[in-house]
Amino acid sequence: MKKIFITAIWLINSLLYLSVSNATNKTEEIDLFIKERMNQFTEIPGLAIAIVQGDKKIFQGTYGIANQISKEKLTPDTSFYIASVTKSYMALLATLLDEQDKLSLDKNISELAPIKSLKNRKIFDGITVRDLITHQSGLRNAAITWRFASGDSMTRDEMINLLENNTSHESTTKSFRYDNLGYNILEIILREEFKLNWKRALEEELLDVIGLNETTGLWKKAQTMTLAAPHVAINDQRSPEISNATKTESTFHSAGGMVSSITDMADWLLLNINKGKLRGKNYFPASMFERSHQQLAETRGNTGPFKNSGYAMGWFTGHLGEEDALYHNGGYDGFFSHVSWLPKHNLGVVILVNESHFGDNIGLLIADYVYSTLLNEMVDESIFENKVSDLQKKVDGIQTAFRQDRERRKSRTWKSSIPISSWAGKFYNKQMGELEITYNTENELVAKLGISEVVATPSSLEDALRVEFRDGNGEDVIVIHDTHQASAVVYSGKVFYRIES
Repeated sequence: MKKIFITAIWLINSLLYLSVSNATNKTEEIDLFIKERMNQFTEIPGLAIAIVQGDKKIFQGTYGIANQISKEKLTPDTSFYIASVTKSYMALLATLLDEQDKLSLDKNISELAPIKSLKNRKIFDGITVRDLITHQSGLRNAAITWRFASGDSMTRDEMINLLENNTSHESTTKSFRYDNLGYNILEIILREEFKLNWKRALEEELLDVIGLNETTGLWKKAQTMTLAAPHVAINDQRSPEISNATKTESTFHSAGGMVSSITDMADWLLLNINKGKLRGKNYFPASMFERSHQQLAETRGNTGPFKNSGYAMGWFTGHLGEEDALYHNGGYDGFFSHVSWLPKHNLGVVILVNESHFGDNIGLLIADYVYSTLLNEMVDESIFENKVSDLQKKVDGIQTAFRQDRERRKSRTWKSSIPISSWAGKFYNKQMGELEITYNTENELVAKLGISEVVATPSSLEDALRVEFRDGNGEDVIVIHDTHQASAVVYSGKVFYRIES
């Protein structure tokens, strides 16, 4: 009997060793695949990845640099802007406040400040806090979503005015439409009705509790951290350059306003996979996470290798092949983030990239490779050779198209019936805020709108300048002038009136 018992122990240990050894071999394959892609796609300055399974992190790696200018290398403690992955944090905070009876997810928002005092409050009737979080409100307000994400800071009066006068209700049914508005309105409600700053509440109720020290929605705090710089790589050298857009405190918003390191993001994923448990300790009730992960809206489409089926509280629900999956991406000029997991296997992946035009495709390709490698005994390498080849063609096509566009624009000259230096001034639009044009010492026109400041180039139109307030997306600013100076400008269909010479 003793001999049989010892043999059984030996067999279990051997199987355990083989399992760990096999996992190690597979993560080595993943590491090699990432290094090859980083060498191949020079557009990507840096990438961080973590893989978790069960209650442990089984792999973590950082590749490349945090900043193209300083050449500072990425480390596990480098924090990235995670954009819309913020929604998973914000939704869990709302769920926690509901558990604490501080906020009801089923509350009609027309009964909450500031909406209850608006003249047009009827369009908000029947919409709950839960509808805001699951993108089922039917509300539209492009002005608010733009100002929160990319604009200059708003006064309270400006914010309330935009909410009251620019909100429309385009759907009478609670159908899914993804955007930032629901989370932006929730931020306003927390501030006005409950006197809660979402950033402070998140720190106190979640981040500090579980010890995510390199994660924050506070811009000032983020400035004390080691941050990855935002990059874009659409240029002749196919090399990453610092993005035009620089985030501010006011544009760190509840739908996409946080930074986090790969170390912290791995813990965030583990907390969700294990329903409130992290590092062997139960921090929150499992019911919070069961509620957060339950699909509440239906949607279709694809997110890279994932096939969407719906949306939960801050998470997309769907499938990776035949496997159920929860996931969310985040993207803004200079950054891409991806978080996902497969509940059946308690297996999850986080990928952070500090480049936005190509980081999404490359990041999702790597996530696809990770899952395929870890879930299968053997990976058909030819499949991924084809996927890599297709991606290379896509990247080449994008770079070629932008290069051809730059070549076409090289021959343009300024067309103006008055000196272009007379276009300079500050202009204001109630919805979009202030647009400023300056004429610098190098005889360049510089345009600033919200958090973006760019050198303008000649337009194909007369009395117009071309700007890229969003990297890679050019648009004209039309100048309306008298015989002496610009009296107004038109951008994105909005008229900005002169407020200062």
